[in-house]
Amino acid sequence: MAFAEEVFVPDNFFNDDSTVATYKLDGDAGDDSGNGYNGTASNVTYAAGKFDDAAVFNGSSSRIDASNVSNFPIGNSSRSISLWVYNQNTVTAGIIGYGNSANSQAFYLYLDGQGDLGVYGYFYNYDSNYTLPTNQWVHLVITHDGTTTRVYANGTEQFNLARTFNTGASSFRIGGVHWNNSGEYFNGKIKKVSHGPVVTLNEFEPAAGVKVSKIINLSDDIARNTSSESARISTIPGRSTIGIELPNS
Repeated sequence: MAFAEEVFVPDNFFNDDSTVATYKLDGDAGDDSGNGYNGTASNVTYAAGKFDDAAVFNGSSSRIDASNVSNFPIGNSSRSISLWVYNQNTVTAGIIGYGNSANSQAFYLYLDGQGDLGVYGYFYNYDSNYTLPTNQWVHLVITHDGTTTRVYANGTEQFNLARTFNTGASSFRIGGVHWNNSGEYFNGKIKKVSHGPVVTLNEFEPAAGVKVSKIINLSDDIARNTSSESARISTIPGRSTIGIELPNS
């Protein structure tokens, strides 16, 4: 399904507890979450994007680095990153991520040189059969829950793999890999990067006799009363609670 502004949320999307950082990239590289993980842009320009402006990466030197990211998940802890991308090339390129240049200590989304999307872990890599389209906007989400890494495009899971990472503390790079300033730069546009959940899941248990359908029909009212763009309400398999998903701003 899609929320307003076409933020796609997979049905089995992994939710962690809090947003770590958000970069709208609508004219600067500041952290819009309020957590202070501001990025520094090098050779990045801004142009019309999916909505508002987007950061433009030239494929040869453009990058955004956030160096003070002490609370970013490391080791094998759970995490999720979402972003909009407008890819303009099929060369090998890092898209987004962080970690160290040592075995299994990196965590990146990248293009493999054939236009296919992959997960880069530094000698712990996976090349998928999913070709990232060129010259169109695609919403990407990568999640890791401690045992499985999943990648979604426009709300559909494209591939998953069993992985145990040992991600090292480092700067967070948008538009490349942070230890390589001589190549593997992304060519295209990137918009609205969020490190943390796309949605927040709220649960409650209805009173006895209350029909689920009655609650689901209140989705528009709940969205309005919480000042959210939209709300999704559904039962949670195997549990007696109702889940209400609200998109993070």
